[in-house]
Amino acid sequence: MAEKKSVCPTCGEETHVYKVSQIYLEALMRVKNKENAETPLMDALKSELPPERAAKFKDADYYHYVVESFAPPQGGAQVIRSIDPDWVAVALGLLSVYILYQIYFAQHELFWGMLVFAGVVLAAYVFFRKQIKLKFETEKRKESGDKDLIERAVGNWMKLYYCSTDNVVFGWKKGE
Repeated sequence: MAEKKSVCPTCGEETHVYKVSQIYLEALMRVKNKENAETPLMDALKSELPPERAAKFKDADYYHYVVESFAPPQGGAQVIRSIDPDWVAVALGLLSVYILYQIYFAQHELFWGMLVFAGVVLAAYVFFRKQIKLKFETEKRKESGDKDLIERAVGNWMKLYYCSTDNVVFGWKKGE
């Protein structure tokens, strides 16, 4: 099924209107695969480029510029899989039991000091647990909200068009 082309709101033409996502993908293919990539859209855009703008770029620079200019919205760094602080405390508790066992048999004179230290650490975690959990839940909600926002922004980016005649990017609905 052929995709309906959009009309540029500036010049009213549809002959030199291209989908932004397609331009980005072809420019990225050109950057990654150099001259081996078949990119008819990039060839057409480069041939339509005014001479004064074409003089500014070498081939590789032009494709890098296009990739940067038409890149989709991106979020910041995200934690791939966040771990609940209670599970971390349980794991460290089990590890400390093993370490205390080893200390009891290898260096018995240090055992009671280390047992007191482990107790103080456990008490500190219990005391600050509410604050730690609150911070964890806040970060989790923020990441979830950012993800939704980025997904909507990429969805809108997929609806953008570029008119090479006027060098303008516009939305899929008239006037956007």
